[in-house]
Amino acid sequence: MTQVTKILAATTISLTLTLLQSSTAEARLGEPFATFKVKAAKGFKFKSESKRDNRTYYMYSMSLDAPTMQAAPGFAGGLTVTVVNGHVTGQSMVMRFGDNYEAGKALAVAHALDFVYESLGKPSPKSKDSTEREFQQYTNAIDLVMAGNPQNLRYPGFNGVITLSLSSDQGVIIAATPDAAPPPGGPEPVNKANK
Repeated sequence: MTQVTKILAATTISLTLTLLQSSTAEARLGEPFATFKVKAAKGFKFKSESKRDNRTYYMYSMSLDAPTMQAAPGFAGGLTVTVVNGHVTGQSMVMRFGDNYEAGKALAVAHALDFVYESLGKPSPKSKDSTEREFQQYTNAIDLVMAGNPQNLRYPGFNGVITLSLSSDQGVIIAATPDAAPPPGGPEPVNKANK
């Protein structure tokens, strides 16, 4: 591992721990939209709203601070929250890596983990080792997505499926949608990220 790669890895782990301790306020599946709106002011700027049938789609852009923009110039993110009857029923985030591919990818992984934990109501890892392991698993998943292989991830005990795919402009899309619970006594969903 080169010195630059070691420094980048240490920096991204530090950034991930910071992000996980101060969520950028993605929506939790099933929560009231009003709860999300209070949290959203911290990390997202409202852009627009559209309606289709009984669904309302709220679009936001990610707010980035100066150090982040300097470390990963051109990195950008957008969030769409789907609401039915005042409750969050799904959400998706698209992220563009920007001019510094590795730094942008590291930021995308950190935001993807935050997205997953918040969407599913899953507690974030408590130890540095667990955080590093999960960070590496999501880095591998994003590498597969960038190679054209979408990923579906499930966590046993948490209702929802996480889908990672490639956007039309070569960014990453991460989506959280409700997942039907397995039948009683049926197999638990497989989580590719934890294997």
